[in-house]
Amino acid sequence: MCGIVGIWGEANRDVIADMLQAVRHRGPDTFEVLVTDRHSFGAAVLRLVSVERDSQPHAPGDLILLFNGEIYNYQELRSKHAPELPPEASEIEVVTALYRKMGEDLIPLLKGMFALAIADGEKLILARDRFGIKPLFYCRAGHSFLFASEMKALLRHPLVSSRLNLRALDETVVFGFMCSPGITPLEGIEQVCPGTIVTIDKGVVEARSYATIEPAHFAGEGDISLAEAADEIRVLLSRAVSQLVKHGQDRKGFLLSGGMDSSALTGLALQETGLAPLTFTLCESEDSWDLPSARQAAKAYGSELVEFRVTLEDYLNEIPHYVYHFENLICGGIFDVHGGIAFHMLCRRVASYVRVAFSGEGADELFGGYYWSYLYPLGLSDRIRNRLRASAAKNARPLVESVFPQPEDESTYTLNLYDLLMSSGLSNYHLCSADRSSSAFGFELRPAYLYDDLASFALSLPVEYKTEDPQTKRVLREAVRPLLTKYGLSEVLSRRKFGMPAATDEIGKAAERLASEIVASGRIKLEPPLPLLASPLEMLMLDLYRWVFIDNGGRLPADFNLREFYKVRRVKE
Repeated sequence: MCGIVGIWGEANRDVIADMLQAVRHRGPDTFEVLVTDRHSFGAAVLRLVSVERDSQPHAPGDLILLFNGEIYNYQELRSKHAPELPPEASEIEVVTALYRKMGEDLIPLLKGMFALAIADGEKLILARDRFGIKPLFYCRAGHSFLFASEMKALLRHPLVSSRLNLRALDETVVFGFMCSPGITPLEGIEQVCPGTIVTIDKGVVEARSYATIEPAHFAGEGDISLAEAADEIRVLLSRAVSQLVKHGQDRKGFLLSGGMDSSALTGLALQETGLAPLTFTLCESEDSWDLPSARQAAKAYGSELVEFRVTLEDYLNEIPHYVYHFENLICGGIFDVHGGIAFHMLCRRVASYVRVAFSGEGADELFGGYYWSYLYPLGLSDRIRNRLRASAAKNARPLVESVFPQPEDESTYTLNLYDLLMSSGLSNYHLCSADRSSSAFGFELRPAYLYDDLASFALSLPVEYKTEDPQTKRVLREAVRPLLTKYGLSEVLSRRKFGMPAATDEIGKAAERLASEIVASGRIKLEPPLPLLASPLEMLMLDLYRWVFIDNGGRLPADFNLREFYKVRRVKE
């Protein structure tokens, strides 16, 4: 994992160093800049699989390469396409050698999570993995072109201003995340879309998709049976966990809620390595809903379970830090705002134990894990339309009408929701949260369910294999049933899904009450006037977002205190 930054068309050591400092948390092991006569580059690296000679920016001859992420099949690519390289060749060396042979055609061959930049003569190439696990942003600054792993780095350039993107705001207020490809909450800053290559050549910016996500579909002739699909998922999931666990020598940890997704990953890691995994869970008390299940799973696997207890003060202290690192606007909608904050608190604590951890991101999208969204799409459509009406978010109206066209049709809505949550819902919310919250504390999170081969097969399966009332994740349940049964965890297969917000249920309610007091006191006045929001906590987090990114240029003071800030905060008239 790394933080990468660049200024294409400007040699400026001071500015590039300042930009890199803004993402220093992403790469605690190295901090290096490279300034040529025309361009500036920087990288902060978390050294996991790479070796000492893999210093970044990587500048072998006429190329300059910046790389963030992991390529899990790089040894396979070396053997097949660059046998002249020694077996100990690193990821970056393999990518560099293959780019010299194939150019941009190399990028679709990469399996893993990555964002990269390649300076090749007069051309700059930016690329991002197919699901958007790793981030990459860009913008213009005068005659220069900037890119960075996080937007806060771009704001360090003196010619980049921060203005709220009202389209992004409207979409987030209604859906809970930005839906339109490429946009960001800040006007003038764009993101490289998942599965996309962006080239900058002689001042011209062009984007082309190299990987698409297969749209959701219902069963038809030629589909394999549910049992056959489960057998294949079982093989591919085991292979994915094996590949990811053995990638790098650092000890790996597992985020364990005791649900099906995390329990299956932990059990497979035990089978692949023969070692009981180190596991982590977050809770507010002995009464936390997930805690008994997490303990049961850890005991079954002989795993050491590290339990992190958190308080209301922990939660309140985390809110501004989460807003600062998440970088996106935070509202309800389809998802729960408390889940991201709880996840951030968990990551802060996990970082003290491991440099690599596994999570279940992607499983709900690939296998149909959202009960309300997938099984009751008409009810969800009513909720989204109500948010649209209440907020007057006019920029989101065409999007709502495209996802939920009239007349109402449950089948159409189901397919559209699968596609929406698999694309922008995944990349702009869940994966964004996972990446920022882990990188904020200098460790790497690996979403094993999104390994390319496994994800591709899951996307090829019909909706009926995933959700069919009253069951979600049908094919995944059958795939992991033998594993969980072997370890005495078969009841996990019928356990109700709680999700991350459940870890801080009572704390979240207390935070909502505090936010209500702050809003009622008149210390928040959102500018520009923002649409009506569902809760005072949403107003507070949007106010913090505006203060950090619009008023304060993407900076958060180290001694920032939420309670003290709102004691003295005054409404601007």
